[in-house]
Amino acid sequence: MRRVMAIADAAIMAVVVVLWAVFFVCVIAQVFVRYVLQLPLPWTDEVARYTFIWSSFLSASVILGRGQHFSIDVVVARLPRRAIWLIELIGTALCLAFTLMLMQKSVVWTWRLAYARSSVLELPLGVVYAVLPFSAGYMSIHLVGRVVGLLGRGAAGGRPSW
Repeated sequence: MRRVMAIADAAIMAVVVVLWAVFFVCVIAQVFVRYVLQLPLPWTDEVARYTFIWSSFLSASVILGRGQHFSIDVVVARLPRRAIWLIELIGTALCLAFTLMLMQKSVVWTWRLAYARSSVLELPLGVVYAVLPFSAGYMSIHLVGRVVGLLGRGAAGGRPSW
């Protein structure tokens, strides 16, 4: 399972790199055209905004799965191994509950906005919001794996099973 998730992570991060490149080019084009050529270029704003949203949520789902998200562990690191395990298990379970709730709520909003259109590109907003249930679902898969690994490893430690 780790190998499949690593391949999926690599594919998602490749998409993120492309999205960031599009974002960067759009912002540079927007600044150049607006301030050098003195012409408005309205579509670049929407493309930059939507690629930023997609790349942010996709990269967040991979970062959470890798355990590279921001955390402050000054206090937790000084606790006994069993307490660290319990805190990690509870924290992961709470994150899983949040991502499942986010997935459920975002599916509803994605369907509601499926036929609404963006102002300039006339892009269905459901396409923009579709990243929410996708990334929440992907985060949930990672978190389920982490919970299974923590439970398999037990409070005593050892190698995770995920």
